[in-house]
Amino acid sequence: MQIGLGRGFFAPLNTNRNQLSIAVAIALIASAATFIFDISTPRGIAAAMPYVVIMALAAWLPKPRWVVAMALVLGALTAVAYLLKPSGPHEQFGILNRVLTLSGIAVTAGGVVWKLRLESRVAMERARQGELLNLGVAIVALDMAGRVSLVNRAGCELLGLPESEVLGQDWVERFVPEAERLRVQEALAQVRTSGRTLIETTVNPIVTKSGVREVAWYNLPRLDEVGRVIGTISSGADVTEQARAERALKRTYKDLADINYALDQSAIVAVTDAAGTITYVNDRFCEISKFSREELLGRNHRIINSGTHSRQFFEEMWRTIAAGKVWRGEVRNRAKDGSHYWVDTTIIPFVDDHDRPLKYLAIRSDITARKAAEQKVAEQAALARLGEMAAVVAHEVKNPLAGIGGALQIIGSRMPAGSEDRLIVNDMLDRIKTLDLMVRDLLVFARPRPLRRVSIEVSQLLRDTAALLTRNPEFTQVEVNIDAAEGSAEVDAEQLRGVLLNLLLNAAQAMNAKGRVEVQAILSDSHWIISISDQGPGVSKEAREKLFQPFFTTKHRGTGLGLAIAKRVIEGHGGSIELQWPSAGGTRAVVTIPAFGD
Repeated sequence: MQIGLGRGFFAPLNTNRNQLSIAVAIALIASAATFIFDISTPRGIAAAMPYVVIMALAAWLPKPRWVVAMALVLGALTAVAYLLKPSGPHEQFGILNRVLTLSGIAVTAGGVVWKLRLESRVAMERARQGELLNLGVAIVALDMAGRVSLVNRAGCELLGLPESEVLGQDWVERFVPEAERLRVQEALAQVRTSGRTLIETTVNPIVTKSGVREVAWYNLPRLDEVGRVIGTISSGADVTEQARAERALKRTYKDLADINYALDQSAIVAVTDAAGTITYVNDRFCEISKFSREELLGRNHRIINSGTHSRQFFEEMWRTIAAGKVWRGEVRNRAKDGSHYWVDTTIIPFVDDHDRPLKYLAIRSDITARKAAEQKVAEQAALARLGEMAAVVAHEVKNPLAGIGGALQIIGSRMPAGSEDRLIVNDMLDRIKTLDLMVRDLLVFARPRPLRRVSIEVSQLLRDTAALLTRNPEFTQVEVNIDAAEGSAEVDAEQLRGVLLNLLLNAAQAMNAKGRVEVQAILSDSHWIISISDQGPGVSKEAREKLFQPFFTTKHRGTGLGLAIAKRVIEGHGGSIELQWPSAGGTRAVVTIPAFGD
């Protein structure tokens, strides 16, 4: 659509080079003729006025500075001609004539300059309007009543209608969906009444011949010559596909956010780069590992390595994910506080166009309880088999051992003191005693009896237990230092004494029966915390994870059931037992039990 403007006085002249040349030639000839005529007449004759007429030819000049130059030339000719004119009887009228002529030249030049500048502005405005109306964006102008007063070609194409069916229509009622009309009316009213020149932007649907389209509008108030608002003018771009894409993208973001939320609530999630450096962990990862997010980011997973799995285990895992394949397995990790937990792990590599891993996503679930239950089931099955074997051992081994031991004691008593045969008999009695203790431990482990709780003084129980150790001739060089708070506990005194004695024996044996054992007992939050520390060499890292396993021992002679029995007894009381290895050396056993039973 084209907008036509009247081509009257304010329309720019369509001058060309030939017309300009003719105008200049006429001006030069006329100026020369007037100058000759002027200097040939007396000073009282008004012969300079033709210069004003010649000045009017400046309307053909294209630039204001040329008009000014012509005015200066004609003014100079007017003055010079007066000086060259012969004297006359009415010279006073000649001066008045020159003044009027110079004034006429100046006024005419000023009018021509104003005309040229006005034509330039009109031409620029027309060009700007032409550019706007021929832009690829829709242009729609509304009057104060909201009727369409102008629409460009792009606007007609957007609406799918000819200009004749758009002009004069109520824009909101005709082209805006009913649900959006109130909002659009308020936006247009705000533009009309604000008087602001700032762009107001809106995105709203419009009804076109082909259906509803989303359009982004930039709205401005339309002003008349004196600055009064006479309507609005808006440019719009069809953003239907963009809006659909944005909505689809928002839905995708929402779906991803929902998936991420579900993962965060149900799984332990971590992301690492290709080198294995942790770049993201969720809250559940921090919760189960007991490390803060700051402590984990920038580190690798060795920070939670428990040492349970072999080097080959992790090498196989890395070979799998480095090849772009998913790895699944069960991993035992170590938390910041030294506790351990099991996770069922799936590691998914994200690869580039060349199938090279860019990063790894690890999704884990906590299976610590399941592994504990599996271990419990395995232990129960083992205990059931062990119980059957213990019955056989008690009948077939323990009773004959007692008889053999009694017979050897009688034989040994009849031998001379100091004889080699008597030393052999005594050594046999020691071995039978050791074997009897092993059978006893086996029976205790295989056939645990229910707890019989009684109220005891904890400090007295510790002193009585320590006395059992120090009265043993084997441990006369062991000093037990007890620092215990006053207070009682409802426990199975016999079983707890057996646990404490076993821990004291372990401490004494770790020091080769020479040194000091520190025993401390404190009451905190209705729980007794009893620690037993030795000055021995400690335990190797390889053995630490197995110390509570049945039948595992680091001693030359031993059943490997002492700590396993102790763990079961303490846990039966609702407490816990753990072994620690201070940086200063030695081993510390820490027993925590409730002061009062359920």
